[in-house]
Amino acid sequence: MRGFSTRLVCTLWLSLSGIIVGQEATPAPSPSVSASPATAPFGIITGTVKSGNLPLPGVTVTASNTLTGKKYVTSTEVDGSFKLEVGAKGRYVVRAEFSAFAPVTQEILINADNRTGQADLSMTLMSRAQRAEQQQQQQAQQAAGRMAGLQQLALSGVAGAGGASTAGPAVDTNSLANSGLPNAGLAAEGGNESVAVSGAMGRNDQPSFDPGEMQDRMAEIRDQMARGGGNGGNTISFGGGGFGGGGFGGGGAFGGGGAGGPMVFIMGGPGGPGGGGRGARNFNINRPHGSIFYNYGGSALDAAPYSLNGVPSDKADYSQNRFGITMGGPLNIPHIYKGGTKTFLFGSYIGTRGNNPYDVFSTVPTNAERAGNFSDSSVQLKDPTTGLPLANNTITSINPVAAQLLQFIPAPNLPGTSRNFHFVSASQSNTDTMFLRFNHSFGADQGMMGMFGAGGARRQQRQQQRQEQQQAGDQKKTPSKWSQSINGGFSYNNIRTQLLNPFPALGGNLSTNNLNANFGHNAVRGLFINNLRFNYNHAQTAIANHFTNVNNIQGQLGINGVSTNPSDFGLPTLVFAPQFSSLSDAPAQFRTNQNFTINDSMSLTHGKHGWTWGGDFRHQLLDVSNASNARGTFNFNGSASGLPFADFLFGFPRQTSIQFGAENYHFHANSFNLFIQDNWRAGKNLTLNLGLRYEYTPPFTEANNRIVNLDVAPGFAAVAPVLPDQRGSLTGLRYPDTLVKPDRNNFAPRLGIAWKPLSKTVVRAGYGINYNLGQYTQLVTQLAFQPPFAVTQTVIAPAPTSLTLQNPFAAATPGATTNNYAVDPSYVLAYVQTWNLNVQQEVKGDVTINIGYTGSKGTHLDIVRAPVLDNAALLAGAQAFQFESSNGSSILHAGSLRVRKRMRHGLSLGGTYTYSRSIDNASSIGGGAVVVAQNDLDLAAERGLSSFDQRHRFTADYYYDLPFGKERKWLNNGSWATKLLGGYYFSGNLTIASGFPFSPRIFGGLGDLARGANGSLRPDIVPGQSITVGDPGLFQWFNTAAFFTPPAGQFGDAGRNIIIGPGTVSLDLSVGKSIQLKEMQRLDVRLSATNVFNHANFSAIDTTLGSPTFGQVISAGSMRKAQITTRYNF
Repeated sequence: MRGFSTRLVCTLWLSLSGIIVGQEATPAPSPSVSASPATAPFGIITGTVKSGNLPLPGVTVTASNTLTGKKYVTSTEVDGSFKLEVGAKGRYVVRAEFSAFAPVTQEILINADNRTGQADLSMTLMSRAQRAEQQQQQQAQQAAGRMAGLQQLALSGVAGAGGASTAGPAVDTNSLANSGLPNAGLAAEGGNESVAVSGAMGRNDQPSFDPGEMQDRMAEIRDQMARGGGNGGNTISFGGGGFGGGGFGGGGAFGGGGAGGPMVFIMGGPGGPGGGGRGARNFNINRPHGSIFYNYGGSALDAAPYSLNGVPSDKADYSQNRFGITMGGPLNIPHIYKGGTKTFLFGSYIGTRGNNPYDVFSTVPTNAERAGNFSDSSVQLKDPTTGLPLANNTITSINPVAAQLLQFIPAPNLPGTSRNFHFVSASQSNTDTMFLRFNHSFGADQGMMGMFGAGGARRQQRQQQRQEQQQAGDQKKTPSKWSQSINGGFSYNNIRTQLLNPFPALGGNLSTNNLNANFGHNAVRGLFINNLRFNYNHAQTAIANHFTNVNNIQGQLGINGVSTNPSDFGLPTLVFAPQFSSLSDAPAQFRTNQNFTINDSMSLTHGKHGWTWGGDFRHQLLDVSNASNARGTFNFNGSASGLPFADFLFGFPRQTSIQFGAENYHFHANSFNLFIQDNWRAGKNLTLNLGLRYEYTPPFTEANNRIVNLDVAPGFAAVAPVLPDQRGSLTGLRYPDTLVKPDRNNFAPRLGIAWKPLSKTVVRAGYGINYNLGQYTQLVTQLAFQPPFAVTQTVIAPAPTSLTLQNPFAAATPGATTNNYAVDPSYVLAYVQTWNLNVQQEVKGDVTINIGYTGSKGTHLDIVRAPVLDNAALLAGAQAFQFESSNGSSILHAGSLRVRKRMRHGLSLGGTYTYSRSIDNASSIGGGAVVVAQNDLDLAAERGLSSFDQRHRFTADYYYDLPFGKERKWLNNGSWATKLLGGYYFSGNLTIASGFPFSPRIFGGLGDLARGANGSLRPDIVPGQSITVGDPGLFQWFNTAAFFTPPAGQFGDAGRNIIIGPGTVSLDLSVGKSIQLKEMQRLDVRLSATNVFNHANFSAIDTTLGSPTFGQVISAGSMRKAQITTRYNF
């Protein structure tokens, strides 16, 4: 019994600390990933995870590249903030997972023009039934959560980006499901999970808690149990009581009643048989408690990166150090104030100091080619000015601007003509996070059990008893006394990161500052609960390259027509695709986000119904300066001389673009939502959850009306700029001050069913609708920096020599409309319908089998087009532009089989197999960036596999307590051997998965450049040729002979995402030991490793026709990485 109690408490300890990460019903990439990126960051994703307006610490956050499948993992700090450093450009699905909360996702685009992304995620509390479903799913991925999500958590419950941490062992979560203990962070606000389509985020108001403090308290409980036997009737509360929230599985949730708090409170009880009153007899609530932790990882423990050119190389010298202290206890000021069990204060500091490895291969010109000698090329070059062939294929006169720009393009340091430059380094990254929180309860009935919310565990137990009495017809009079509590918090987070570049002469720095302040009031009267929350969040991001505000390098080079604002100083982007790697420096950026939120929610239990209702109001401010293309982008395609790099040396780009403005933009929007839900226990074996939520999230307005759209005539016959609150000159349509009509019909119903037809069989089903509430931010930032308030040009040279590096925009047509972006004024927010069915059967006492199906359908997804006329001609009087509308759709079907052996005799095993297929035609879901439709007049041809489609995925996990030590089978007598060999555990997980799909691409096509795109075209497929090869490998992953360039003016017949990329095989392992120093002091030590067998997992392939590495693997996941974590609890 004592062993069971210990495992139960360890389970609660781990799950409430966010260590056991749930698996959502829809198939998604496992949290099992490399601990840190193999290279220094190409970009950085920052953000916050909250429950409503309160931050959630210790939440596992992943960012998955939708094109390559590569995933990065970290966890939130105590203020709910996180930072993820990603190693490549692309569209990333950012996902937050936390025990007892529904997972949420948001898409972020990282590219050369936008190297930072902001993902502010709001998590929704699950209902009991949904949590039970998730707990079963968790058991199929416990090790994945431990090793790749858990390993990103320091023992304090916090980890930074780019490195793995370890934490305690995960144990059988089923014991938690049956424990009847309250869950962390319960609150009356309903769920608002908005499944992301292309940048959505949900909103919700839920209290937060401090994971480090919970770990300390749970560790103390565990130690007390180890010394004193049974649980002694302990009441363990995380400040919550409440009612199951909405939805089951895919149906979503609307939250539950009660209010949450950040700490565990323990009171001794009568004890079990022979146990006495041992619940927490040695726990002194009047004494501060806390912990100190240190985590180390680095090159001394990690394997070298995989060599993509087949030649082993040295790894970078780097280290990753993470440290912190957390303390909390009653607020006692001698002779002034004694907090007792009413007022508590918590604080923490967490810092990281270190650097991340940077290991990148590039293809650069040879020394001969840099000098203009292309005699080794099979392409006969010509002189662009005369049209005559070049003697010996040699350029004798290099453009002076090109000659100066060569200093920023490195010379090769490896032999050959592809992957001939290798840059190995490490980027510095430091963070500081401070957190302070207070809690105060009023009234004698609150005590320390209710100071965080709606009455604590005792009140929750009374509410549950009264509900049962109501159902039995024996309801007694409900007490009329109010119980109230208040809480507030403040947190600050600063991140400083060095930005490295594949070309060593380039780079920059990124700095983010996040501030959060919140205040809450909780009131309980009988079975009625009210939660009122206020929150303010301020997030600021600044990016600078080596030239920003220092050196007008383009002015010195003699490049005209670019921004002269010092904050825009830097080098232009030079594109030589598909011949060589592009030159692309970090764009300067300064961005500030502010959110003011007020939320009120109420819940009431009456009979068989648990009602929850409420809403919130949010005022959002967004300030943006510096356009992303202020220094210009110059495309060289070889049309002047025969090769792209030769065109560069001659100084003749074929397409140029630029966008900049002198003023800052100030956007604002007010949004609100209302919800109501009923958790109805319709029968002894049947529970229904019915809910409805209304979201009103309007488009942003600009304080000075400096946003511009295009008024589009039918059939794209003509376009004309239109300003806010004006009538379009071509259509007569009245445009609102947001330029996009608000979407007012965002009703989101939820339906959940849990049915138990037999004693060992449970059937669950759900349906829900989720809206993409974050897309308006993406739209308004593109409507900014448009004429007449900014300079925007997209110029295609009418002749190969019309544009020069000195005057790259000289061929612009006077009087032409130069706006480069427009959005459908009738754009509506995308939504996803999700439905699922799951049947769970208990085979034996400790074995369960789950068979599930999940489907989802996306509607009104984004499609980005480059409009042309019916005869494929460009619009007269207008430069090329992109048009975004909400005409896309998607469909996903997935089936899963899960087998789980729950913890018994110290051993737990599980496995999950998922078969899925997802299809879409949406620009916003596929590729490493927003993918422009190939043929504007044939959008049906864009339908294909989703870039995140993964046909097969198998995950297995294990956890094993070695049978040595106290309360175990052998060496349990307290001897020296017990202390030496006891208390060890092993855990890990195995992932085997098929690859993600890739699209074949053509870069540099003249027709593509002419309409303002590049890389949207696809090749033709050779009839009878198979795309796959018998033995795919590093230097030939697919059959390159299956593709060829279509005739000029024609589109290729190759579909989207028809090349299946490399799969994944990875085994992770963790070993840990807990050492009891004194009665209230403990030292935990963990060693964790990902990809233990150092297996090379290829993550990306080159699908660009004509590239020197076409058909080859161009990226590999992290090799074996290890980290050591120590934590001292007192």
